[in-house]
Amino acid sequence: TISVPIDEIIIEHLQKFGWKHEVTFIDTIVSRVMFESNINPASGEKNSRIKTEHLVVLKRNE
Repeated sequence: TISVPIDEIIIEHLQKFGWKHEVTFIDTIVSRVMFESNINPASGEKNSRIKTEHLVVLKRNE
Protein backbone atom coordinates (compact mmCIF):
# COMPACT_ATOMS: atom_id res chain seq x y z
CA THR A 1 0.00 0.00 0.00
CA ILE A 2 1.31 3.43 -0.95
CA SER A 3 0.71 6.29 1.47
CA VAL A 4 -0.32 9.55 -0.21
CA PRO A 5 0.73 12.70 1.73
CA ILE A 6 -2.58 14.51 1.22
CA ASP A 7 -1.79 17.09 3.89
CA GLU A 8 1.42 18.10 2.11
CA ILE A 9 -0.38 18.27 -1.24
CA ILE A 10 -3.09 20.53 0.21
CA ILE A 11 -0.50 22.80 1.85
CA GLU A 12 1.50 23.14 -1.36
CA HIS A 13 -1.64 23.81 -3.41
CA LEU A 14 -3.12 26.43 -1.08
CA GLN A 15 0.18 28.29 -0.67
CA LYS A 16 -0.10 29.16 -4.36
CA PHE A 17 -3.38 30.96 -3.54
CA GLY A 18 -1.99 33.08 -0.71
CA TRP A 19 -2.41 30.76 2.29
CA LYS A 20 0.38 30.35 4.86
CA HIS A 21 1.01 27.05 6.61
CA GLU A 22 0.94 27.64 10.37
CA VAL A 23 1.21 24.13 11.85
CA THR A 24 0.25 20.50 11.24
CA PHE A 25 -0.97 18.50 14.21
CA ILE A 26 -0.40 14.75 13.92
CA ASP A 27 -2.51 12.43 16.04
CA THR A 28 -1.81 8.72 16.38
CA ILE A 29 -4.95 6.65 16.00
CA VAL A 30 -4.93 4.02 18.72
CA SER A 31 -8.18 2.24 17.99
CA ARG A 32 -10.80 2.99 15.38
CA VAL A 33 -12.73 0.09 14.00
CA MET A 34 -15.83 0.65 11.91
CA PHE A 35 -15.94 -2.97 10.80
CA GLU A 36 -13.79 -6.04 11.32
CA SER A 37 -12.09 -7.24 8.17
CA ASN A 38 -8.68 -8.71 7.41
CA ILE A 39 -9.07 -8.06 3.68
CA ASN A 40 -9.96 -4.64 2.28
CA PRO A 41 -13.16 -5.19 0.27
CA ALA A 42 -12.29 -2.36 -2.15
CA SER A 43 -8.79 -3.51 -3.07
CA GLY A 44 -8.80 -7.18 -2.11
CA GLU A 45 -5.50 -6.61 -0.25
CA LYS A 46 -4.62 -7.18 3.38
CA ASN A 47 -6.26 -4.33 5.21
CA SER A 48 -3.98 -1.74 6.79
CA ARG A 49 -5.75 0.89 8.84
CA ILE A 50 -4.88 4.56 8.96
CA LYS A 51 -2.20 4.99 11.63
CA THR A 52 -2.24 8.80 11.95
CA GLU A 53 -4.48 11.70 11.09
CA HIS A 54 -3.18 15.14 10.25
CA LEU A 55 -4.89 18.43 11.05
CA VAL A 56 -3.47 21.22 8.90
CA VAL A 57 -3.81 24.82 10.11
CA LEU A 58 -3.41 27.50 7.45
CA LYS A 59 -3.83 31.27 7.59
CA ARG A 60 -4.91 33.49 4.75
CA ASN A 61 -2.30 36.13 3.92
CA GLU A 62 -3.88 39.58 4.06
